[in-house]
Amino acid sequence: MELFRVITSVFDENCFIYSNNSQCVVFDPGSDYDKILSFITDKNLTVEYILLTHCHFDHIGAVYELANKFNAKVCCHKDDQKLIDECNEDRAHYGLPSINVPKIDKYVEDNDIIDFHGVEIKVIHTPGHSEGSVCYYIPLDKLLISGDTIFYEAIGRTDFAYGNPEDIVLSIKNKIYTLPNDVKICPGHGLNSTIGHEKEFNPFIVA
Repeated sequence: MELFRVITSVFDENCFIYSNNSQCVVFDPGSDYDKILSFITDKNLTVEYILLTHCHFDHIGAVYELANKFNAKVCCHKDDQKLIDECNEDRAHYGLPSINVPKIDKYVEDNDIIDFHGVEIKVIHTPGHSEGSVCYYIPLDKLLISGDTIFYEAIGRTDFAYGNPEDIVLSIKNKIYTLPNDVKICPGHGLNSTIGHEKEFNPFIVA
């Protein structure tokens, strides 16, 4: 299994692509459909799942086109459906053009397991940045796709609609920090980190 990153143009959002030899899972295709598609086709991959860590507009901008191209199943937590419904209003606020609003095929819940050709992808509900924020944990490769819940020595903003500062701290302390220290954190923006590094150096979460 391999993990690739494509940095998209709307707020330098990280789109992660997790692949086996021919199939892949795309996490948070936030914008730049042509760029993401080119990367996938160059690798001779077919998209099976599109997994959304949350549904702020900078994480869902290429979902509709990518899902239609590959007939991929789109998944998110039900509590973020309202963000999808409001995404074009939010984009207009930032002076961005409207997008085709993605259709969700399945709502995931805390502790759900997504079977990707024998590899388990575990859903961890981590509200705080948004009500429906989730992280996706891949034990086989010790990877955590964390969206905007936790970053390198930082945490997600909670001043947007539906954010909650108390919830994000509890999500990180009670769920993310229970994972092994050598798990790699792959966030929605910026540099990768590890659980151990964040426990030691993240100034926003006090043990």
